[in-house]
Amino acid sequence: MRVRLFVIVVFALIYAGIVSADDLKLSASAIPRNLHVGDLVTLTISAEPDSNVRVIFPGDELSLDPFSILNRRMDVDRSSDRDIELLILEISIYEVGTFKIPSIPIIFERADGEMGEIGTDPIDVTVTSVLKDETEPRGIKGPVRVDAKWMYQAAVIGGLILLLITAVLIGWFIARFKRKKALIPIPPPPPRPAHEIAREQLEALRKRNLPGKREIKLFFICLTEILKAYVGQRYAFPALERTSREVAQDLDGMKVDRVIRTEIVSILELSDYVKFARHSPADEAVREIFSRVELIIEKTIEHKLMDTEPANIPEPSKETA
Repeated sequence: MRVRLFVIVVFALIYAGIVSADDLKLSASAIPRNLHVGDLVTLTISAEPDSNVRVIFPGDELSLDPFSILNRRMDVDRSSDRDIELLILEISIYEVGTFKIPSIPIIFERADGEMGEIGTDPIDVTVTSVLKDETEPRGIKGPVRVDAKWMYQAAVIGGLILLLITAVLIGWFIARFKRKKALIPIPPPPPRPAHEIAREQLEALRKRNLPGKREIKLFFICLTEILKAYVGQRYAFPALERTSREVAQDLDGMKVDRVIRTEIVSILELSDYVKFARHSPADEAVREIFSRVELIIEKTIEHKLMDTEPANIPEPSKETA
């Protein structure tokens, strides 16, 4: 009886498009599934992790061949007891037939650093042409009589149009030849410095006032993403794709001031503690951690690193250590 019940549950999950690990439930849906060539399909991947699990969705390298990814965005559904993280993709296809949206791999990380991967179920999609089907070929039309007078008029009009185009081209070449100054191409603007981007992101995070709304976990997620993005751009490595432990290992092999490296790792470890262990620091500690991130950015601006003096970063308080 138990075996029979287990088989029924497994078939129900497969039919619903839901895949689950012990501490992560994953599902995918596509709307619509019957479409015309070039129509948009909204593909939604929903991940419902336990509180000690971090979900890592695939980045821009994701390929859904033969489908083209036109747009992507992230969202969070808080309508249930647990937050459901969403990856929403707008895709399209330019072929006719029945196709499968391939399985999308999702990586997850537990609080102890253990990594895992599960994938969504493939989804069938039927694509039809926008043209109406014509089962029988049209009949062959008979010969058409050509009016010679009309042909003469068309030749005269065509000749006049050709003369006008020729005159315009000659005038354009003469005007260009008489120009004294050559057109100087405008070089593209240089890429924005990492610290300017980070400052803007921190200011936007400050205005959201997440601690005041008691959204401490979301505040620390946003703060660590800003710090990782800055460190990755500043020291040229994909920090956003790394865990806190991997970021610490990468920084060990770079020319990073020891005090700054220790401060970065300390902030990342505290953020992991808040995100995965549900630790709730005091308001003063939250303000201090924000200021510590700002200070790291100010101390590691590229032109300031020409100084030989070590970075002067204050020691964290007992609440944030």
